[in-house]
Amino acid sequence: SSLAEIGAAAAPVLPKDFPEVRQAYATMLGAIAADRDVLTLTGVASAAKFMAEVDHKGEFMPGFHNGLMRRTMELRDRTQERYDIARVVEIFARRDPENRALFSLFCRHLHRHLAVFEPVDFVRFSRGLAATTYRDDRVVHALGKWARKRVSEFSPHDWEALVKSLEALRDDGGELSKQL
Repeated sequence: SSLAEIGAAAAPVLPKDFPEVRQAYATMLGAIAADRDVLTLTGVASAAKFMAEVDHKGEFMPGFHNGLMRRTMELRDRTQERYDIARVVEIFARRDPENRALFSLFCRHLHRHLAVFEPVDFVRFSRGLAATTYRDDRVVHALGKWARKRVSEFSPHDWEALVKSLEALRDDGGELSKQL
């Protein structure tokens, strides 16, 4: 988990093109994969952020994301742990948008996170979920309800992105944007 946190923090600022750095990343991801069974949801989130930063196309460490998704499913009953669910949904939506069981789990976990969501989290979660085949009207309702309570925190750009993603999640002929 600590190695995943270090990777998630270092990868965005270190160059990816140098062979030495790529080798260090490969070694770190290999160590994380080997100890995947001890990751918490927070650790999975850090590992997913690290993976997304280093391996945009899934070619650097093939199958790494599958192990993280399996670990997430194993931890599905850990309902009290808070983690960067919005970013994780966005990452996994790009890797496996057809995984209905995984996105159902994220939708169940979402409710404990809504009170601490920042505007960018609302946008990331809804954009990620909109990129999948999974739909849950209760989640769309909850995201809209919580976002309306905190509308003053949103920039116009973030608000527009949220409404667009929520409309993609809920085909209602534009009624949602009128409600928000």
